[in-house]
Amino acid sequence: MFKRQFRLARPDFFLLEQAIFENMSKKGYDLKKHYASATNSSGSPITLELRLYVTLRILSGASYLDMIWYGVEIRSVPVIFWKTICDIDEAIDNINFPIDPTEIMQLVDNWAAKRKDRHGFTTNMGTGVALDGFVIEILKPDAKNLNGQEVGCFRNRKGFWGLISQLACDANAKVRFVQTDWPGATNDISCFRGTQLFNMLKNKELPNWMHIVIS
Repeated sequence: MFKRQFRLARPDFFLLEQAIFENMSKKGYDLKKHYASATNSSGSPITLELRLYVTLRILSGASYLDMIWYGVEIRSVPVIFWKTICDIDEAIDNINFPIDPTEIMQLVDNWAAKRKDRHGFTTNMGTGVALDGFVIEILKPDAKNLNGQEVGCFRNRKGFWGLISQLACDANAKVRFVQTDWPGATNDISCFRGTQLFNMLKNKELPNWMHIVIS
């Protein structure tokens, strides 16, 4: 039930909490002192553990309105969410695409095992990762954020302002590559051709027996 709610097993949840705590300590941020100050100010601090519960539940699909059950004021949820996302990003660096042929071969073998388990046989040998693009909705960019681009470039075909992200995962749905560099109106193939991953393929930095499946 814990993993269904937070998309992390309980031990992994607390490993993540510990990683954030240690990173804060390295930066000289004293959580215990902060908790004591918050307790004196409002009676109860919003702990790192609580912030993680709130953030991971929202990332797992819950509404921000549901966070009232954690004893958190609804108006404070966006601040908690954004701060915790930044803390996670600073504390861990676990999105990486392997460049060692042995590690890449392991990616390929994992896809082959998945196909054999599901279909009883293996096809398309050589798949390393599966890649797709998605749009991150943003506010309409103002002049200082356009960097010389037309504002219309950021309007997605679905009618909202956005940024395009290219994301690749392995056979176990672990994210191995992500790059977010393009305004919302850019088509996926143009985005892919601008990724570091495409350049690695083009420059033959990856084994010639490996390929990428693009959705």
